[in-house]
Amino acid sequence: MEIQWGFSEKLEDEASIEQVEAYFGVVFPERFKEIVRTYNYGGPKNTLVFMTSRDEERLFSFLLNFNLSGSETILKTYKMIKDRLPPDVYPFAGDPGGNYLCFDYSNGERPEIKFWDHEAMVEFEEGEVENGVVIDTMHSPDFDNAYDQHHLDWVASDFDEFLSVLFESAKDDSLPDFFEDEEEDLDEVDEEFWDKLIQEAQERQDKK
Repeated sequence: MEIQWGFSEKLEDEASIEQVEAYFGVVFPERFKEIVRTYNYGGPKNTLVFMTSRDEERLFSFLLNFNLSGSETILKTYKMIKDRLPPDVYPFAGDPGGNYLCFDYSNGERPEIKFWDHEAMVEFEEGEVENGVVIDTMHSPDFDNAYDQHHLDWVASDFDEFLSVLFESAKDDSLPDFFEDEEEDLDEVDEEFWDKLIQEAQERQDKK
């Protein structure tokens, strides 16, 4: 779908894109680079979401920053989480919960789009072999490599497909669920309060 971009920060030097590519040893998709040149560190004005391979709806919030001296830069973010990522996987966008959309170059120069969830544990079937070790539990809490304990969800086969699968959420994401529930409860309380107050006033008026 056509994205209405907003909240961007002007890219100070287009050479920073090449610098990041050189640091990672990859070439970013051309469409991605075009967007960064115009909408660096930007995000959609409307609420856009995508589905993961676990049938979860996730929010596409913002692109990481290519102004390398600024905040939430793509390099700072990568260095912060690289020990919890598999090889050849690099973050490029984030959501409000500290999770990241990533380019996965493990299958070649045309990266797949994966979603890195910092809270999700990798799950294995009983008896499944991982790195030559037979797993005897449903979870893997004790692997030497920290990234083995974090899950990558498949999102799209490439960046163009990722843009095409974004859609507007029917749900109002302006407030988390618990705030929405609390707001509904407060509305009910307010309505009951005013109904009772009006009734008491009417009763007092009838007695006069």
